[in-house]
Amino acid sequence: MLEIQQVYDIFETVLKKTENKLRSNDYLELRYHNKTTMSLLMKNNILEESYFDEYCGVGIRVLCSGAWGFIPTSIIEKTHILNTIYKAKKIADYLSTKLKEKVYLAPIKPIRGRFSAPIKIDPHSIPLEEKIEILSECNKIMKDNDAEIKSCTSFYNEPHDLKVIQTSEGTCVEIKESKPDFFTSVYAKSSTGEMINHTESIGTLGGFEFIKEMNDPYKMAEKTNKIAREILNAPRAPSGSQIVIMDPTMVGIITHEAIGHLAEADYVLSGSALKDKMGKIITNELISIVDSGKELGSGWLPIDDEGVETKEVTIINEGMLENYLHTRSTAAHFKTEPSGNARAWEYDDPPLTRMRNTYVKTSHKVNWKRNEIIEDTRNGVLLAGDGEGSADSTSEFMFTALNPYLIKNGEISTILKPCTISGVAFDVLKLVDAIANDNWMLKMGNGSCGKIQPIKVDGGGPTIRISNILIST
Repeated sequence: MLEIQQVYDIFETVLKKTENKLRSNDYLELRYHNKTTMSLLMKNNILEESYFDEYCGVGIRVLCSGAWGFIPTSIIEKTHILNTIYKAKKIADYLSTKLKEKVYLAPIKPIRGRFSAPIKIDPHSIPLEEKIEILSECNKIMKDNDAEIKSCTSFYNEPHDLKVIQTSEGTCVEIKESKPDFFTSVYAKSSTGEMINHTESIGTLGGFEFIKEMNDPYKMAEKTNKIAREILNAPRAPSGSQIVIMDPTMVGIITHEAIGHLAEADYVLSGSALKDKMGKIITNELISIVDSGKELGSGWLPIDDEGVETKEVTIINEGMLENYLHTRSTAAHFKTEPSGNARAWEYDDPPLTRMRNTYVKTSHKVNWKRNEIIEDTRNGVLLAGDGEGSADSTSEFMFTALNPYLIKNGEISTILKPCTISGVAFDVLKLVDAIANDNWMLKMGNGSCGKIQPIKVDGGGPTIRISNILIST
């Protein structure tokens, strides 16, 4: 691995040598990215995976004659990078003769600086043996001689990213981040042969403090075991149209999957349901949705992969569509400013329009507490904990709620087996009739969003109640 100063020196030399080789309106972008990943997976108290990987290189993009030329390389050497730039330029020149619509970039003010995620406990300072011992102890807690628990798994993932982005416009930034995650999972089997899986997971921005101080992995393991056994003997959720209360994680999932993706400008251009909806009311006025890289969650992004400073984007403001999420090229198309949403997973991935931290804002129009919403709901279903699923370009979604609870006479009654909710997000969010003003945290930091290339995101929102949503079991 090169010293970071060597990368700066190579980039500076290359940019100077290309000044007379590129036309005045051409654009050159060099993105160095070193990604290291260490992960540990323990299953049934056997360490099945101890993985370390380092992936390093430079993504080179040249915009010439209204077309991109992109070539990644793992050879970080001046002459090779220069030759690769000229090859990328030839690709761009050729593609420009084939494109029906030229690519342009919205102007930005060049940025220079270093940006680092806050890390209290450096994960590298924690011995490997200690990390393995945590996983082992979690496995023991989950199994605990319980005949119903047939398999248990604990997993720790520790990624580190270091980027340097320099452009022909004068941008020169360095970004360092760490976004670890951890989960505990069990498979349980009932006396009748029914098998279920339950997982508890966490993920965030920072260092090993997310294990040492912010969360207790052993309590997570206990909770995983407890809920799995409860679900085995739980009744099914009531089917059909139901009143539903969503906890922050489920709010984040529907916001990300069914609204956020549709607001990504490249999806808008391809015909998402938000096309031609700007300035129109699309949800209840209690709903405001924001995407931002400023919060200290897994979607933290001070500068995007085009060197654009992060902006807080209000996608929906009190029910009205107000903004899309933009790269520089989509911003130019829509004649607006870029929002800092260009993101690439590794050096050999081109930047795409991606979300960061996407969440529902607490509404100033109401004064509900979470417990008051539950007490006010005579009968319904509370969707708590993690969920999974997807939505299409019309905002029609289908999500599995992994931790539903029955609400009876204004109280949380009993846990239910996982259930499925479905509908059209715009229609469903018009039926929000209560939203809590309690403090809440970003709750989706575990895992990644998988639009073409994976990327770390986060999301959440206050507890909300929806007066009518379809549940199936």
